[in-house]
Amino acid sequence: MANWTVLITSATGRQGDATISAPVALPDLPLQKLLALTRNPDSAAAKALAGNSPNKISVIRGDLDNSDAIFDSAGGQGAVWGVFSVQKALGGRCEFEE
Repeated sequence: MANWTVLITSATGRQGDATISAPVALPDLPLQKLLALTRNPDSAAAKALAGNSPNKISVIRGDLDNSDAIFDSAGGQGAVWGVFSVQKALGGRCEFEE
């Protein structure tokens, strides 16, 4: 069974935190590491997140405008199996027509 490394953006926000908490709660999921991307890894939220599962969660600094630096700090090309990008929808409100 493979051991995957997954990168999750906006990790210290509500959606990012929930996205990280879900796989951590599944012990049989073949995740080696969750890389929690945040602008400030020294923040209280980032430290609390890392403390939730220190064997699986690694908090890394990153700016979505510089993806090369993010992947370099994650281990280089091929080190990340998947990316979950948690972002606020542009344009504010969503409206659906019937």
